[in-house]
Amino acid sequence: MVETLTTLMPYTPLLIFVAAFLDVFCLTGLFLYGGATLATIAALLMTGMISPIEIAIAATLGSLLGNSTNFFIGYFGSQISIVVKLLQKPMATKIKNFTVKKHLFIVMFVGRFITFTRPLYGVVLGTLQTKPSRFFMYEIPIVFFWVVVWLLILIQGERIFRLLFMQ
Repeated sequence: MVETLTTLMPYTPLLIFVAAFLDVFCLTGLFLYGGATLATIAALLMTGMISPIEIAIAATLGSLLGNSTNFFIGYFGSQISIVVKLLQKPMATKIKNFTVKKHLFIVMFVGRFITFTRPLYGVVLGTLQTKPSRFFMYEIPIVFFWVVVWLLILIQGERIFRLLFMQ
């Protein structure tokens, strides 16, 4: 096991990038929960095989790419005739007014931190024809904050683990 991890060491940022992408991507994020990824990253961090900076960069870029893909799937998918008809209904207009026009930041922030909404909110906001510039204006800092929060949890968890079990 140690030999395998040592062999993969140069590729760990790439693997974290791919894991972050798959955790957020709409076709995989609903059933590939990031818990196993977090445990693996914690083990790599504890053994010094990867630095917090490498984790932050790889996870941020992977997550941004995953949700950008989701957004553009929704954005361009909204041109499909069935979706166009659905978007013309009064309820769709109410949803768009609530999410896109009034509470976009809150919807995105909450959507990022709830496991089952993370892979979906980008698709929904793209389908509602949110301006890409507004989406990315909020998405970039939210993703970075999300990664930093989880990274701090991992680092603190490592310290607590070392205090309790490795004296």
